[in-house]
Amino acid sequence: MRNSSYSIALTVVAFVLFSDGCLLFSFDTKYAKIMQRLTRCCTIGKKMSNQKNGTQAGPAMNRHERRIAQKRQVTSIVLIVLETLILIGVLIVFFHFFTKLKDRDFATEKPKSSQSEDQASGSVNVDNDNFALTCYKVQIVRDVDGNPAALIYFHFTNKTSEPLSMSDVFPPSVRQGDYDCETFATLEDAPEELYNRDLQISDGQSVECCYAVKLHDTMDTLTLTIHDNHDTFTDIGSVDIPLRSEGPAEEPAE
Repeated sequence: MRNSSYSIALTVVAFVLFSDGCLLFSFDTKYAKIMQRLTRCCTIGKKMSNQKNGTQAGPAMNRHERRIAQKRQVTSIVLIVLETLILIGVLIVFFHFFTKLKDRDFATEKPKSSQSEDQASGSVNVDNDNFALTCYKVQIVRDVDGNPAALIYFHFTNKTSEPLSMSDVFPPSVRQGDYDCETFATLEDAPEELYNRDLQISDGQSVECCYAVKLHDTMDTLTLTIHDNHDTFTDIGSVDIPLRSEGPAEEPAE
């Protein structure tokens, strides 16, 4: 954050100084050309006037040239002073901005960063006026076909008076790597919590539930996303669930 702000400040100052230099250089160049042309015209006109009158250019011509030179000198001094004042002003603004950035308290921005990190690392837990949901355990099992599956356990509370189940309010979606995982794996010995996902409760009652998810393998991390299907109709958040490196024990082949 600070490095980005410093870079922006330096870029702005450099752009201002470059633009100021180009503008003043262009003005100096144009002014010098104009004064050269005026001097040349005055010199030619004076010579023609002297030749017509049969006189030679004398002290009057020298005084005219000195007057033009003095004007050019004064103008150059004014431009130099103007450039210096603009440079000083830009430097003052820059150091003021730099000091504010350096002394700025970024503590007020840390909660936002922490909140973003929490959302990125994952939180599917909910606790509001209507519901409470906590994901507390993941268990690797086998489905009826012997393929790997995962039981994701939740503690669900319905604080409203409307009978609702966890599957009604908080349907899940699960990904493993590039694969979408089915959340209705068929188990031979399903725990009671698997059936509780469709159990309707109300008035502050709580129940232990779980979803049975078909896995692509037992190595890649699961990404669990919970959707609010009652209040906001948006995803609550996602959480990455690392699995064991070793799969569930294989039954010995006969």
